[in-house]
Amino acid sequence: MAGIAKPNIDNLKSEGEVTFLESYRIVGTGSIKDLINNDIYDDNWYGCYMYGNTSWFTFEIFKKSNIYSYGIPYKGGSGKGIGEGVRIYKKVNDEFILFKDKIPTKIGEWYLLFEKLDKGVYKVMTLGDVIFTEWYVENLQNEKYLIKQNNQYYTIKPENYSNGKFTPLSLTGGDKPNASDYETYGFDDVNLLTQNMTVGTETFMPLDKFDKSKPLEIYKCIEK
Repeated sequence: MAGIAKPNIDNLKSEGEVTFLESYRIVGTGSIKDLINNDIYDDNWYGCYMYGNTSWFTFEIFKKSNIYSYGIPYKGGSGKGIGEGVRIYKKVNDEFILFKDKIPTKIGEWYLLFEKLDKGVYKVMTLGDVIFTEWYVENLQNEKYLIKQNNQYYTIKPENYSNGKFTPLSLTGGDKPNASDYETYGFDDVNLLTQNMTVGTETFMPLDKFDKSKPLEIYKCIEK
């Protein structure tokens, strides 16, 4: 993940997930997978140098996202890598279809490279010499979860756990959670229910703290 390496933008959303798949004709001091390694400040580093109009790589995102890029100027040779643009394709029915052409690139600053990409597999091809040093994938689809059991709503956030159990929530939305309740109490990943967490000196799996003899419902709110 990009970690502290991220664009300085107001209201920047949380970092999303990206998987890099294949690449061709990418040189430099890093591989395409290093685009999310949080390394943009090393003087000996410039990242992935894509040259000419034949370099390409593919990647997959899993939620609607913006992708920001940062490129460090190439300090050797002819000084290329000033940013000559790319085109992006989206995979549809096992075929890559042109999604957007002549997308400008920059160096020495964070900039919005791809805007509002839906989840899926994409292919990036260069129009000339381009350097990508770091990416930040901004998750535009913010999911929050709450649990309902025995007509009570719960979260698995540590601050709502005491005396060996999760405490029922007092909702501002009344009988059902509203957007404010999801924002305040919602947890980000349903998989956390089956992963160990530690509160104080106790380590446990959150799912084990609910009554297995009664139905357990999971509610999801998606902020787009």
